[in-house]
Amino acid sequence: TLQQAFPGLAAKPFPVIRHGRDFAPLTTPLVTPLVATPAPETPLRVLVLGNIGPAKGAELLARLLELDTEARIELHVAGEIGPELRAARAFLHGPYARGDVMQVVAQVRPHLGAVLSLWPETYSHTLTELWACGIPVAGFDRGAVGERLRENGAGWLLPDPAPEAVLAALLAIGADPAGHAARVEAVEAWRQGEGQRWSVAAMAEAYRALYAVARA
Repeated sequence: TLQQAFPGLAAKPFPVIRHGRDFAPLTTPLVTPLVATPAPETPLRVLVLGNIGPAKGAELLARLLELDTEARIELHVAGEIGPELRAARAFLHGPYARGDVMQVVAQVRPHLGAVLSLWPETYSHTLTELWACGIPVAGFDRGAVGERLRENGAGWLLPDPAPEAVLAALLAIGADPAGHAARVEAVEAWRQGEGQRWSVAAMAEAYRALYAVARA
C-alpha cells in the first residue's frame, strides 16, 4: 500500500519488523491444555477476543447466531462489544486485562478462536493471545491475519465474510477432529518456536540493528 502511494519506496530498503510479545502463556508451560477437542454431541465453542464492533465482525457474528437455529455454535466474547452483539445469543465475558487472558480462556475452554475482522489487520494481537494459549484460530484470508495463518497453519482460512459461509465453515471444523488436532499441533509448534523466540527484547534488538545500519 505504501509503495503504491510512494513509488520511490520500491528502490529503497523497506524492512518490516513484527511485533514482539511477552505473554505469560509463552513462558509458562500449559500443564493442562486450554483447548477442547470438538465432539459431535457438543456445541462448538468459539472464543472471540478484543473490542468487537462492526469492523471486527460484530454484525456478522450476530447474524451467524441468528442463522444457527439449532444452537450448534456457542459463541463467547471477551472484551468491549458494540450494540450489535448485546442482544445476540452469545456469552459475554466483559473486558479483560491482557495479563488475565489465560483465565478467560481456561473459563471458556474453547474449541477454537475466531478473528473475523472485515478489514486487513496490520498484525492482530488477539491472534497472538489465542495462539499463546494454545488455541487454533479461524480468520479471513486478508491482511496480516491471513498471512500469519497461511505461514503457520495454526488455524483455518475462512472462505468469505458471508454469515452463511462462515457458519458452514465453522460447523465443518467441528466435524473434523483430525483437522482440528493438526491445527492444535501447529499452534504448539508456533508457541515453542516463534512465539517464544520473538519477544519484546528480540523486537527491540531488531530495531536497534536497523537504526545502526541507517546511521552508518
